[in-house]
Amino acid sequence: RTGGRERKVAVRLRSFVMSLLLQLRRRFWLAHSFFRSMNYNPVVVNPEHLFGKKMERAQGELEEVVFKHWNPINTEFESAMGNLDKIITKNMYFDFKIPSLKFSKDVTPRKTFEEIGFKWLVDKNFGIGCFKVTDNTMFDPEYSKVLYGLHGSGEILLAKHLFMNFANEPSKVLTTSDLVLMRDPREPNELSSEDREALNGERLLVRRIGALPGEDIVCMDNPENKIELGPNEVWVTTDNHQNARDAPDSRTFGPVDATEHVFGRVIYSIRSAVDHGPVRNPDPKSQSWDKMWVFDLDPEDFLKLYNK
Repeated sequence: RTGGRERKVAVRLRSFVMSLLLQLRRRFWLAHSFFRSMNYNPVVVNPEHLFGKKMERAQGELEEVVFKHWNPINTEFESAMGNLDKIITKNMYFDFKIPSLKFSKDVTPRKTFEEIGFKWLVDKNFGIGCFKVTDNTMFDPEYSKVLYGLHGSGEILLAKHLFMNFANEPSKVLTTSDLVLMRDPREPNELSSEDREALNGERLLVRRIGALPGEDIVCMDNPENKIELGPNEVWVTTDNHQNARDAPDSRTFGPVDATEHVFGRVIYSIRSAVDHGPVRNPDPKSQSWDKMWVFDLDPEDFLKLYNK
């Protein structure tokens, strides 16, 4: 009996330590992405999403309040930190503006200095968007469920924003065979009436990374016919290889600029409150990174977005 209790204590301690390490790793990655965004990078720079003058004004306001009161509980300080936090949050979220891409709102009360001004560091769901699948373009009954943990039409997929629009280079945060959430790079006026009807106004797509920036796409029928991907470009494919028209991918619209069109990697699948689990991206690096976001994920936070 004593040995059993000791084993339980050891298991709990190990679980606690692993949880703490994953939380620290998650916060480090978010902070690192934020600070990367403050430095000019010609590969990922996107002026539309840079913090710019608003950030400078918010920082100046915060410095003035701190110098004046030197009290982190002061109402003015909390307001100034809140303004700074709003700018960071707004820019760290991808500007998709598609109704079917939903986000869980963290309503946990904030009391400490760090929590007041850096909600994005303590919100476990920060940057995680969810999307309900309405087709089977990424589901093959022979292997999708067994290999990747996908279940097809009706499941809710969760994707973590990778901040490629202003901070992280696509080649550093994506790997081949990653499952990603992206928007259709084609503008509505570029589509035929038949294609627009098939999309039904939905521009979100779930696709698999087939090739990364700097790699070549070579035609099997004609090896001399190849496409070289640019610094931000990726080649995306579907798991439904039978009909490219019904399941548009890079065979249809060509290479995709990841900094403009790829939201992030798909990390979790939810079917119900008792039927859910992580999506298994093949690369070990992706699997290790995904653990940071799924270890304490609560499906109810996202299910309630669809049960209102």
